[in-house]
Amino acid sequence: MKKQLALDQETLEKIKKIYCIFIPFYQAMGEFLAGNEKTLKSSDLEDNSPKTQGEILQRLFQHTEAKKHFKLAKKENSHNVGVLSALSIIYQGEGNLEKAAKYSEKALAINLRLINKSFLQKLILSRHLRKNYPNQDNLDKAIDYSSKALFSEFKVFGKNLTALARDYNNLGQIYKDQGNLEKAAEYGEEGLRIGLMLHVENRVMVATVYNNLGAIYKAQGNLDKAVKFINKALAIDLKLFGENHSYVARDYNNLGLIYQDQGNLEKAAEYSSKALVINLEIFSENHPKIAVTYNNLGQIYKDQGNLEQAAEYTHKALVIILKLFGEDHPNTVVAYSSLGQIYEDQGNLEQAAEYSTKALAIGLKLFSENHPNVAVFYSNLGQIYGKQGNIDKAAEYSTKALTIELKLFGENHSTVARNYSNLGSIYHAQGDLDKAAEYSNKALAIHLKLFGENHPRVAICYSNLGKIYQAQGNLDKAEEYSNKALAITLKLHGENHPRMAICYTNLGHIYREQGNLDKAKEYSNKALAITLKLHGENHPMAANCYGDLGLIYKDQGNLDKAEEYSNKALAIHLKLFGGNNLDVATGYNNLGQIYIDQGNLDKAEEYSNKALGINLRLYDKNHPNVATIYTNLGHIYYKLGNLDKAEEYSNKALGINLRLYDKNHPRIAICYGNLGQIYIDQGNLDKAEDCSKKALAIDLKHFGENHPTVAIHLDNLGSIYKDQGNLGKAEEYSNKALIINLKLFGENHPKAATCYSNLGQIYQAQGNLDKAADYSTKALAIDLMLFGENNPIVARDYNNLGLIYQAQVNLDKAEEYSNKALIINLKLFGEKHPTVAIRYNNLGLIYKDQGNLKQAAEYSSKALATGLNVLGEIHPEVAIYYINLGQIYLDQGNLDKAEDCSKKALAIDLKLFGGNHHHTAVCYNNLASIYQAQGNLDKAAECSNKALIIDLKLFGENHPTVATSYNNLGQLYQEQGNLDEAAKCIHKALAISLKLSGKNHPAVARDHNNLGIIYKEQGNSEQAVEYAKKALDIDLKLFGENHPMVATFCNNLGIIYKEQGNSEQAVEYTKKALEINIRRYGIKHPTVALGYDNVGSIYQEQGNLEEAANFINQALKINIKLLGEDNLTVLLLYHKLAQIYKAQGNSKKAAEYAKKARGIKLKL
Repeated sequence: MKKQLALDQETLEKIKKIYCIFIPFYQAMGEFLAGNEKTLKSSDLEDNSPKTQGEILQRLFQHTEAKKHFKLAKKENSHNVGVLSALSIIYQGEGNLEKAAKYSEKALAINLRLINKSFLQKLILSRHLRKNYPNQDNLDKAIDYSSKALFSEFKVFGKNLTALARDYNNLGQIYKDQGNLEKAAEYGEEGLRIGLMLHVENRVMVATVYNNLGAIYKAQGNLDKAVKFINKALAIDLKLFGENHSYVARDYNNLGLIYQDQGNLEKAAEYSSKALVINLEIFSENHPKIAVTYNNLGQIYKDQGNLEQAAEYTHKALVIILKLFGEDHPNTVVAYSSLGQIYEDQGNLEQAAEYSTKALAIGLKLFSENHPNVAVFYSNLGQIYGKQGNIDKAAEYSTKALTIELKLFGENHSTVARNYSNLGSIYHAQGDLDKAAEYSNKALAIHLKLFGENHPRVAICYSNLGKIYQAQGNLDKAEEYSNKALAITLKLHGENHPRMAICYTNLGHIYREQGNLDKAKEYSNKALAITLKLHGENHPMAANCYGDLGLIYKDQGNLDKAEEYSNKALAIHLKLFGGNNLDVATGYNNLGQIYIDQGNLDKAEEYSNKALGINLRLYDKNHPNVATIYTNLGHIYYKLGNLDKAEEYSNKALGINLRLYDKNHPRIAICYGNLGQIYIDQGNLDKAEDCSKKALAIDLKHFGENHPTVAIHLDNLGSIYKDQGNLGKAEEYSNKALIINLKLFGENHPKAATCYSNLGQIYQAQGNLDKAADYSTKALAIDLMLFGENNPIVARDYNNLGLIYQAQVNLDKAEEYSNKALIINLKLFGEKHPTVAIRYNNLGLIYKDQGNLKQAAEYSSKALATGLNVLGEIHPEVAIYYINLGQIYLDQGNLDKAEDCSKKALAIDLKLFGGNHHHTAVCYNNLASIYQAQGNLDKAAECSNKALIIDLKLFGENHPTVATSYNNLGQLYQEQGNLDEAAKCIHKALAISLKLSGKNHPAVARDHNNLGIIYKEQGNSEQAVEYAKKALDIDLKLFGENHPMVATFCNNLGIIYKEQGNSEQAVEYTKKALEINIRRYGIKHPTVALGYDNVGSIYQEQGNLEEAANFINQALKINIKLLGEDNLTVLLLYHKLAQIYKAQGNSKKAAEYAKKARGIKLKL
């Protein structure tokens, strides 16, 4: 109407003239009915006074002009309560609540002075008696009991009493808008009490007061009381006006809003629809009240997750408002703001920002800077900028909102608390968790002061603080605060409410992080059950619940179920929002992570790229979500073995985050941590250490010592120091990580298990195999308790223990545990999975150590086939499988095949890593051992030197890998007869091993042993015995009597005594070696065969030909069984036995064995 009148000046003037007559007439009639007949007789029904002109302009929506006239009227009579009340209403509409309250309080004070106290007492008594004598027969008696003078007094004071009720009611509404809800309720109740004294129950004014009180109780969160009061208003209005009246529509609309707050969205939609039907019948389509109802229904549909219908109804509201009022109108602002929020929920942040900016621009034009609505628009834009990743702008706009509201309302106001809460969320996103907690605690303190403990806003504050404490790693406090939120919400709304679903979801997230996956699943399922009951399957909240459950199943290792639930989440989001939506991108991303765990890396890459595509379309390329997807893709390329691409994408993520955040932000730490892992695999340990230290420094600054991410970085550094050969530092850092995780999560947590597992590997590298087994067993026990048998983490633990038992040469137990790991992984992933390839490979190596070369080749070939199938040819894991298969062929004596496999491995590693990488050095070392076996010692020395040069470049002089390379080269020089160079190399190896590991270490024993052999060959038998005995003493101390290394050193000592001519001690030590190996491996093992050969050879030299033949025949039988007839080792044994039989004079047997040897030689 305002727009229509503004456009038609002639009509406007006519209406003004009508009002000029109507308003004085209405006032005069009021005086007449109050008993003042003279006023009616003396009125000429034409009033051009400022007060009347103000009232006319107010009715024509010309509030600024109206205010000017009322101010003139106030100058004429500063005690005119009508003028004061009118000014109060205008200031309230402008958002100037301080001024509104001031004028309303003045009006109230004047009315209170005008009313006689005795009259009020009589009126109260009369009201009381009417209640006690309600029947008509007793009415006279009731009046007798009150006062017959009451009627005449009412004529005097009744008008002022109505104004008094109005003033109390108006002040109640102003206090409500100020957030002073206690005072609002007090004044509203007083207004109601006076209204009920003045009027019978069924009067319009009483219904209005009930309605206003309902709104106050709604704001207090006392929704049951709010419903009760609005229903009272509805009952009066239905009785007075029937169903089709605007007041009834108002009541239905208000009830709809309360049911919306209660989470009863079905009932909310029903009542709002009733309001719409009535308003459409009364006003037709183009009316402000229709627009308001459409807008309210839009908000309800938004809460229901029906964003399409929400947008449709809000657009309808906007069309009506624009038609009626044009662009610059408060109602237009509301519609633009509502649409902005809907687009925000749809993930269409560009359109959300556009509509919210329109709302702000109009708001600033209409209300000026310091207005509550302007603060709301700043706040909304702050939230949108936050989601767009523009954190600085988000903070700027939220701070503007807070500044306005502090100026308008002071500290203790609900909207101020809301902005503190919003700023808390922004600081949370910035990673400034201390500031986030500070602002969120301010919000909580205000809400507790305003509403007490049991209020929805207090529950929200507890919930927000729970999330902040979760981010700080303080999971106990996070759980405590989230449970407080749950308890309040349950008390207020009961079990089946959307906010209950949110509380259960938040607790599910905390329990997941605590490693309590069963409880996480329980709470997430509760959230899902409520959501399905309230909203049905196709709702964003249902999709989120499915997504959460998918991630829990992923953590539990139940990848099929994880994929199923994550696909459900994705399907719902696609149905609701289409392809370009943040939630859809999250769905693709989550599935990408699941496909990584399933070993389906191609699909993982495909889904992660889909997520990246959506995020790049929705946001600027410099957005936190884009950085997250780059991080995930980096992880996939890392798994694929494409380390260059992994580094490229991880650096992209780092670049975005450095542009978005302060350099000391947790997201930056994550990027540095990921790059550290990539540099480890690239063999660039210095760079890996640098990145991991940066990550640690950032998180220590942000979170302090006791935080999960700090523990992760410490653990990563432990791994780096382990690879650098700095095992003391590795142990120190990994133990620090363990202490933090035990403090935060207790013993029975996946993170504690991971630390135990990592420390187990460090102790294994230190040669402390008992401690390694102890820690790895602890890890296994925790993981079995948390996840049950069929879980990939449990398989990892079995595998690690298998490797430790292999190092202890407890090969039966090694085989048992490695098979357990293989069975679990086959059950979880099927045959075609990278982890299954690793398990086959490990078992192949165990069978190799057992001397079961046939099974070793079978399992290593399976590993290679699976690796090629899943990972392709050019992958570091595939190179490892070629290397290991080559070593098995070497042991089988199939040197051509061994060389072929090792060359393939070298080609892959050169392509992936280039010349200066540890993996490349390993390949050169393996080729050296094959060329050595082929007798090509020059080529062997060349490869061994290449390996040493690479390792020196990578690790420097003091590293265990460098010591191993010196050792390998020394043995080659020894075989070439270059004993001085050989001794020089082994001495270097010994010096490094002593420096790194101390006297009692397997590497030190190895170096002493090798030096002993060199001194033997140099003819320095005294030093040879000394060094060989040192080696034996160390390993006896480390491993005890029954260990294969003890057997090796016993055997070597026996050979040295043999060279000295001390045949008695030679037999004693070689027999000890043989006995140990028989106990370890059983009779059918190549090491046992070699032991029989060595003892037999000593007996042969002693001239004890019978014992020599017995022992060497036993060696022959074992080798034929293990290797078949056509083998170089078998040939040599036949030749040796032919010589023994010839010496015994058994020419027949000698000829037979010599013939067999010749036959094999021809075949080979």
